[in-house]
Amino acid sequence: MVKNKGGGKHKHRKKNPKVPAVAPRLRAAKADDEIYAKVRTMYGNGMAEVICNDMVVRLLIIRKKFTGRNRRDNSVSIDTMVLAGLRTWEVRAAKKKQKADLLCVYSGVTREDLEKLPGMNPRILPGASDMSQSKGPYEFSHETDHMVVGGSAAETNIKLPALTSILTDDNADDEGIDFDDI
Repeated sequence: MVKNKGGGKHKHRKKNPKVPAVAPRLRAAKADDEIYAKVRTMYGNGMAEVICNDMVVRLLIIRKKFTGRNRRDNSVSIDTMVLAGLRTWEVRAAKKKQKADLLCVYSGVTREDLEKLPGMNPRILPGASDMSQSKGPYEFSHETDHMVVGGSAAETNIKLPALTSILTDDNADDEGIDFDDI
């Protein structure tokens, strides 16, 4: 049998003890141009829409470092918390969104640490209701037959017919439904 003179030292690697897992450290914003943000929409081509800590919607540019293979710990998806670098040096048109570069992606484990940071807006944390994603200015109440327009009951109340009066018709037969009445 031939003696193995080289090789990859596989026997030595097997005997090495496993390295214990280290908890991820939270990268905090260090400069004035760094801001915390939550991803709202993924556009593709390395771009996403984020709502920042100051409640301004910006266009996030995902750098090449965060794309491609082996990006398990830094994958960007909807409701992911990120650290973005503002492009204060860039000149932009008045109608276009301000751009920001992706600096760090936070995992779900670091959510508690993000909540504890001073100056963190709780409305942008995942799971919090986002005011800009609401369906509209209408609010329905199940207890009453009123629809509130504009957010407060004092502004405008519109009386809607009660659902029970539509379902229970005095002229309806007990045998079935008369489709001519509908």
